[in-house]
Amino acid sequence: MALGRAAETVHGISGFEVVEVRGTANDGKILDYRVTIDAGFNVD
Repeated sequence: MALGRAAETVHGISGFEVVEVRGTANDGKILDYRVTIDAGFNVD
């Protein structure tokens, strides 16, 4: 989802790195999660 949205305005995305994953849980069930990424791209 994040790369797809970034690709709408940034062209030439060549890779990504997952920097952080975190979330919340209650009673052993995942309530939500967030993923932070760094994306690599070429500048024309």
